[in-house]
Amino acid sequence: MQLTILSDKLPTLSETQFAHEFRTVHAQQTRAIAINLGIILKYVQGLALPTVGRPKLINLPLEELQYRSFAQLTWPSLEVLQGSFSTEDYRQSAAKHQFARPFQLFLTERDESSISASLNTSSTTLTEIEKTATRLVVTVIPKTLSDNENTKFEEQWSRHAQWVCSLGASYTRYRVIPLDETRSRKIFDGTPFDPRLVVTAGGYDEFMFQSQENAAQFLAEHGPQLRSSYLEFVDIDHSHAYAFDHVVQFGTEDRGTWQTIFGLLVGSALRVKVFFGI
Repeated sequence: MQLTILSDKLPTLSETQFAHEFRTVHAQQTRAIAINLGIILKYVQGLALPTVGRPKLINLPLEELQYRSFAQLTWPSLEVLQGSFSTEDYRQSAAKHQFARPFQLFLTERDESSISASLNTSSTTLTEIEKTATRLVVTVIPKTLSDNENTKFEEQWSRHAQWVCSLGASYTRYRVIPLDETRSRKIFDGTPFDPRLVVTAGGYDEFMFQSQENAAQFLAEHGPQLRSSYLEFVDIDHSHAYAFDHVVQFGTEDRGTWQTIFGLLVGSALRVKVFFGI
């Protein structure tokens, strides 16, 4: 499962200071947890394109908001994440390093049936692609939440996903894990994250492009149709589009035998901690 955090910078920080705190300090701290404890499977960061000196994309399918960063952390399970957040070590370290203002939190599962991968890696290494790659994130918040209409939303989103996969873009759908208010509070109370920011329905679509030029070309060709499709099933007042750069701070290639074995042991202990409310 994934924890995805969309954030703005603290007003006391300049763009350069925020980028340093996010991309260097926070990345090093999180990478250390991933290496030493083995419970973070992947950590991906993105900074808004203007923040890294790139022009904004046009023809986005939904309105773009003011924002700064995207962080996606993949965990073995929701229980491991909750157990990790409840430890005193985490809470002390998180309290000492506050540099961002989260405005939306997603707890998701990746929809394996709606993945279209088209990044060409035959002549370009993945490391080189990551230096120029662009991530487009479209948050998908349903118009309504009643049972019947929620079923309709799921059907419309699934049809939309099938159509997007046919366009040839690298596309992944992330669907929120249903949580009630009590569970959200248990996970995030005592952390820098306000449980009221957790998105409780829908999720987000992710488009990956090898370069910003590829993203611009795709949006020039398909942006209007994408917008028309989204307008059929999303709440446009609360669903938005964001464009980020793409840096993998910790990934599969960084996980060795130590991280795999120790991660299983630590993860099991954290699951027990959550189950018994220790």
